Amino acid sequence: MTHLPHVTQETPISFDIDLADGSKIRTVGDIEAYLTNLSDEQSENDHWGVAAQMFDNVIHEPAYLPAVTMAFQVAAAMDGLLAGMPGRPNSDESPP
Repeated sequence: MTHLPHVTQETPISFDIDLADGSKIRTVGDIEAYLTNLSDEQSENDHWGVAAQMFDNVIHEPAYLPAVTMAFQVAAAMDGLLAGMPGRPNSDESPP
């Protein structure tokens, strides 16, 4: 397991996450900004709560970086916010 010495706003996440609105999540700072700007409705959803909890953990334990990346991706997917998802804008696929 790779152990990062510390996490900063510029620390790259484990993999880039492309969102349906054309934006890209690439760094810890991008995740923080997105979580900070969640709507009240999104903030009440458990999947965003898990992503926020993982984010809080990564600040103290950098080994959580893959977990926070995946938790954010899952939360975005559950809200249909990932680029290329069937039935979403900018998607080449049709829903099943």
